[in-house]
Amino acid sequence: MSNPVLQRGMLNCTSCKQPIKRSAPYPCGHCHESVCKSCVQIVDPSTFAFLSQIPAALSGSTYCSACYGQIVAPAHDAYLETMERAKNIFVFFKTQRQSLPILKRSKEVLKVVDCRDRDETILRLAFQAAERSFNGLLDTEVESQKVKEGRYQHYIWRGTGSPVQVDEVKLERQHQQELIYR
Repeated sequence: MSNPVLQRGMLNCTSCKQPIKRSAPYPCGHCHESVCKSCVQIVDPSTFAFLSQIPAALSGSTYCSACYGQIVAPAHDAYLETMERAKNIFVFFKTQRQSLPILKRSKEVLKVVDCRDRDETILRLAFQAAERSFNGLLDTEVESQKVKEGRYQHYIWRGTGSPVQVDEVKLERQHQQELIYR
């Protein structure tokens, strides 16, 4: 025997098991099951905007409660932790001429393009360095390019930098010595 609710063309919500009535069902971004409006977990597209590559499991915009709790919530917590580390990254520009206590340097050069402003460009570079477990950026360059669209003009920013591991204790000691001898 088949379910009479399904015969009439109605779907059941995967979270609350109630028939989905008025509006169209929301498909879960991971398991693709139908979720009702009251159970759906909506994820803003900008939630994981600073990730260099967004995994397929996190690219959806609606999730059921189970998938949200198992996949999206832990990934979002890790993302926020990486963002906090990115905000504390040491940034050294190419124009700075001082010796730095570098413990480890990456061979790759990080690049970001199409940013709205200078601060976002630096934060995106710092986030990529934090993703790779570094605490600094060396030889950082940030450039802008004027773009004209009709009468409207704005800037598009891009930047590069090499991730490094900086000895924070030695850097602080150098900074204190510079303050004394000024």
